[in-house]
Amino acid sequence: MSETEVKTTAIGKLLERMERRYGNYEVPPCRVCGRDLSSASSGGWERTWWACSPQMDDPDKPGWLKTNPDWEPLPDKDKWPQGHYSHSRWQAPNFPDFDILRLVQLVRAMKKRLEKE
Repeated sequence: MSETEVKTTAIGKLLERMERRYGNYEVPPCRVCGRDLSSASSGGWERTWWACSPQMDDPDKPGWLKTNPDWEPLPDKDKWPQGHYSHSRWQAPNFPDFDILRLVQLVRAMKKRLEKE
């Protein structure tokens, strides 16, 4: 493998790692009941925590919450609702950084252009 090919491969691998580290992530469903997770806490230079919430918007009272009738506590694990909540918690793997992702796109475009020349 030539020196240029080695550098090109190294740059490609670095760009892939940067995309994984700074890219968007998909929030998984609740591992207890399969419902969508809600943002539980974020900020303070900590990655976002997600969890299954027993609350839902009340369609009869806009801006108010009510207990979701489909939300089940975990039997024999913990007190309701903390058991379901604590077992559903998931922490985001990274901090998405769209400036870095844009930089990755630009480097890939320049790399492609240089390879054509």
